[in-house]
Amino acid sequence: MFFRKKSGNLVKGKTPWYCAPIEKQREFVKTNAPQDLRIWAEQFIEEGVVVVEQSVSQIMIDEALAGFSKLVADNKEAFSSAADAQGNYARLINLHLVLPQMQKLYFENKALRLLEFLFQARPALYTSLYFQRGSTQPLHRDTPFFTTNPRQYYVGFWVALEDATMRNGTLQVVRGGHLLPELDLNALALTKYEVGQGVAAFDMDMWKSYQAGMMESVEAAGLKPEPLDIKAGSTVLWHPHLPHGGTPIVDKGSTRNSLVVHTTPKGVPVGHQDAFYGRDEDRPIEASWSYRNMGPAEMVEHGQIDIGHNTTILLENVVV
Repeated sequence: MFFRKKSGNLVKGKTPWYCAPIEKQREFVKTNAPQDLRIWAEQFIEEGVVVVEQSVSQIMIDEALAGFSKLVADNKEAFSSAADAQGNYARLINLHLVLPQMQKLYFENKALRLLEFLFQARPALYTSLYFQRGSTQPLHRDTPFFTTNPRQYYVGFWVALEDATMRNGTLQVVRGGHLLPELDLNALALTKYEVGQGVAAFDMDMWKSYQAGMMESVEAAGLKPEPLDIKAGSTVLWHPHLPHGGTPIVDKGSTRNSLVVHTTPKGVPVGHQDAFYGRDEDRPIEASWSYRNMGPAEMVEHGQIDIGHNTTILLENVVV
């Protein structure tokens, strides 16, 4: 039985164990990780990224792709402006709200147990992005746009619906980059804002400045990005502090269908750059949205989908 309700923050006042000093993280895994999750948990804390192969079945993939094709066909006018020259789409936001087939890619995913272990709390699907082609996004950290309270209760959860390679633009990561110290956020904010003045939630200048500083720290540490060769059906999980991005697309007409889920523990509020550069004591400690119980995890109830950041459609207006 599914039901909707608001819920208290399940991790209120706690620091994620995977953000403790590394020796304490290792001890936590040794003491608490179930045997079948231990290797993945060790990879997560040491490298900042885990690839869980065969996490979803080919049948689930085929159903999700068919559902997406039908959604586009039934809502041609809304989707038409977002296609690229090859007719492919990128950055389609929260399609899972209208496609149960995409919900299954998270709620029936073998990697969900690892996510629950990482959070030590019930996971929740906060938002999703669907890509029909590679993102080619520069290396970045997600945290400025996904700042939780407490901080770092966020994990990237990326499901490959076809093989991702250098040909069609795969993921690239900086292994170990999650262990680098955080930048001086106060000093960074003062490069543009006055003392006591809040940073705007979606200030792209601040986003670029932060990512540039992050890359300087990566280069100073002698770390380098590594492209991942990912098989269809695999799920990639990354640490909130991990630098990652998309490689260039060699075959411009190729697809790289994938679903990335932004996931947190249930009840955790999520802010953007205003929260990232702000004081934690000034931020909400409870999420303001409602959840739907989906069995093994929760789903945040949003009222709309977004097509390429250009077109917003209320759920009741989507043809399904």
